[in-house]
Amino acid sequence: MSDVPAWIQAMQALATPAIALAAGVIAYRQWRTAHEKVVLDLFEKRFEVFMSVREIVSKGGNRKLFTDLGLANEVLARGRFLFGRDVVDELVEIHRICGEVDVGSQTAFMEMHRTYDRVLKKLEPYMNMHQKKASFSEWIAERNRIRLSYADAKQR
Repeated sequence: MSDVPAWIQAMQALATPAIALAAGVIAYRQWRTAHEKVVLDLFEKRFEVFMSVREIVSKGGNRKLFTDLGLANEVLARGRFLFGRDVVDELVEIHRICGEVDVGSQTAFMEMHRTYDRVLKKLEPYMNMHQKKASFSEWIAERNRIRLSYADAKQR
């Protein structure tokens, strides 16, 4: 039999799982931090596209902006890889308006703003950052709101 007291043997037996648990928690937090950084980077890239669309719309009557499709081309190219088909279709529409509509006309201005309103509604789900929720109860409430958005009238 061993000369080591029983309490020391018990501590040794408990130390190994405790260290493994601590290492697991540290690994999980590192993964979580890396994931949140990726989400933030993606948000920043999407926000740049949003600001470019906003610039196009705010300068909708500017003849140089409409005749030079550089910004509209750039927005469309970046948007293809950052958003789903729903948003890309609206970016294509903005590109079309910039290239085809009579420059500087009130019709172009109004059509651009209607498209911008649709883009904003479709961009919103992509721009939400669930990591910014302050508490678990807020997170649960948000998840429930999303769940109810898919529900029929009986569940509401």
